[in-house]
Amino acid sequence: MRCIAPNRFLAFAILSWTLASVACAQNPSVTYSIDIIPTPGEPDRTRPISEINNLGMVVGKFNDPLTGASRPYLFRHTDGLFYDLNQISSLLAQIPGSSFFRVVAINDSGDFTGTIIDATGTERAVAVETGLSTNTDDWTVINLPDMSSEKLRGIDINAAGDILVQYWVGGTTDLYVYNPWLDTPTNPHPPITLNSNGAGKGGVLNNLGQVAYAGDYFTPDEGSAFIFDSATLQTTTIVVSSEPGDKLQVSGFNDAGAFSGYAGLFSSLGKNTAFRYDQQFQALPSPDYPTWTEMEGESQGINNSGDVHF
Repeated sequence: MRCIAPNRFLAFAILSWTLASVACAQNPSVTYSIDIIPTPGEPDRTRPISEINNLGMVVGKFNDPLTGASRPYLFRHTDGLFYDLNQISSLLAQIPGSSFFRVVAINDSGDFTGTIIDATGTERAVAVETGLSTNTDDWTVINLPDMSSEKLRGIDINAAGDILVQYWVGGTTDLYVYNPWLDTPTNPHPPITLNSNGAGKGGVLNNLGQVAYAGDYFTPDEGSAFIFDSATLQTTTIVVSSEPGDKLQVSGFNDAGAFSGYAGLFSSLGKNTAFRYDQQFQALPSPDYPTWTEMEGESQGINNSGDVHF
């Protein structure tokens, strides 16, 4: 059994945990505090937290209590600062006629990625450099390359500033990896396209610039996962399930190349099965369904120790 300090979060609250003792053999006591994210309106209008970084910065969104519109936010757990992104005039001035639609990932530099809605109503991918990790609070919006005139979404960012973008062309989707902090006029680093031919469910990015994603439903790639290495431009195919009709989702990917997610491996039972893959497939029972025949769950992430959370 590992001795770890848990760090788990509710839909609209942050639980901070500390261990009174680090010796597992002594059954350390755990203390915690709960910070409610101060979104306007009722708590049930707050969506689940999208991500939290190691400095206690949280990104997510809530529904406007009057209009029901999606309102992305950034919350800094350490001092309680709350930023409603569509209320920051200096940010909106950099995207005239546009508004923030969703923010889904933030790294330890405080830089985040997400999606804006432009003046034509089209989704465009952006990154925002905040300076919050150094307490400079000087925010800059970076428009990510338009690989499509249809729509683009920033969906992940790693510690190096590599960003994963999903985009749509002619009814199908693809992904690219791009680092705006490396791309300069004198040393260009253009987007690296995966040529995934349909990563309709997006993907996840690790700190090595590798991308894990699942094949689209109702295609020959259904039931397979793919790992793309942006350094070598090589893609590895992993058949997780060969049963027709299985639906696979990859939701976590660590720096060792292991990934987690969920799949309809027991379609006859109508259940999703959480899994981790580290050289071999491992189905995971959830706390509510501890036996193989009752197994159901949706794992959401995996850390570098191989621990999976639901």
